[in-house]
Amino acid sequence: MNRLGWQLVMLARRIGRSGFLAIALLLAAVLLHLGQTRVIEARTTDLERQVSELRAAAARPAVAEATEVPLSRLPALQPVAPALAELERLARAHGFELVRGQYLASPIADSDLMRWRLVLPFTADYPALHAFLSAALARLPNLALDELKIKREKIEDTALDIELRLSLIVGAAP
Repeated sequence: MNRLGWQLVMLARRIGRSGFLAIALLLAAVLLHLGQTRVIEARTTDLERQVSELRAAAARPAVAEATEVPLSRLPALQPVAPALAELERLARAHGFELVRGQYLASPIADSDLMRWRLVLPFTADYPALHAFLSAALARLPNLALDELKIKREKIEDTALDIELRLSLIVGAAP
């Protein structure tokens, strides 16, 4: 037996079966780590490429497609009350009430139109909010969503405290 073989036999006697098991497990862990690291590095490279593409797309100026609607098609010459009644009816249809609100009218320069700014606080769940907004913006073409604030006390709460800021464009009173 050569010297190296004899040293391996002596080492095997000293560390025993548990030592061999520990060495085998250590080697398996190292091989597993090296294999997984390559997979994760490949995924990270792919995600970094996607992030750079998204940043490049976000940096490009967005071209908004303007859809011009003639003023004659807007229900702008109607009074504000029917539009507010429609908003309240839609809210009730989606399971919540618009109990209070703030309304501020201001003229739009160089036109016969008025902008009514509406601030509507209420409590609802997300599906009801989404359905209400979708229906309101579809039914009232002279309504625009300016701002939406959503707050909830706890992560598990389904009820949201919502504040909607809307603009309603109507004809100025003669």
